[in-house]
Amino acid sequence: MTPIAPPRALPLGWVLLIGLAVLGGLELFARHGYHAPGELPRRAAAARASFRDDAIDVVLYGSCLGEQALDHRLIGERLGARGVVHSLAAAATDTMDWFLAQQDLLVPGNLDATVVLYMTGDLVRGPSLWRSQALDLARWSNIRELASWSCSTGDCVAEFYLRRASFFYRYRAYFGNFVWWQAGARAPQKAGTPPEGMRPDGVRADGEAAALHFLERLVRMTVAAEVPIIFIRMPEKAGGHHQ
Repeated sequence: MTPIAPPRALPLGWVLLIGLAVLGGLELFARHGYHAPGELPRRAAAARASFRDDAIDVVLYGSCLGEQALDHRLIGERLGARGVVHSLAAAATDTMDWFLAQQDLLVPGNLDATVVLYMTGDLVRGPSLWRSQALDLARWSNIRELASWSCSTGDCVAEFYLRRASFFYRYRAYFGNFVWWQAGARAPQKAGTPPEGMRPDGVRADGEAAALHFLERLVRMTVAAEVPIIFIRMPEKAGGHHQ
């Protein structure tokens, strides 16, 4: 009987190549087959694509209450036949997200006005490094500034760059939650709630200073483009609840 030759180990180069191919496949699947949480990036892209030279294009920013409580159709009608309201108000957004979205919407001659709808605490709520909207909206040229205002350690900064580079890595906790949910090992994650592990260590504690920094950046950038920017405080009941 001919002895069976023991299995030969793959050369290291092949192992690395297979590993890279697997990671590349996961990245492609994540970017093209996964609907990431957070509506602001999609709404910003849709607004930019629909700007018209013959229209009065007004962009609205705000949190979830600005999204839910206003009749955007009625606002558009008040602007006249040429008025178009692009609502970018979305849950779990803050001044960092609005600044990043605005930098892509300031197309010369198209955007006619910007409105920021806010309630108590909206303009001073610290931006969240682990929130999806900021990293989905940011350009590579923004990363250093965003990291400097979000992180207090070098590890946090490195994590910021890694999350920006890899869509799959950015949403790995969501993917992991989905796999365990499909296996019946845990309950599905509630909408809008980041799974465990989404928040990195080394996040700066002075969130209000960062919020005001990006608010100032939003205003300066918009004014420099000669686009009016208006802040509207939404009505509240006693105790800060929406009316």
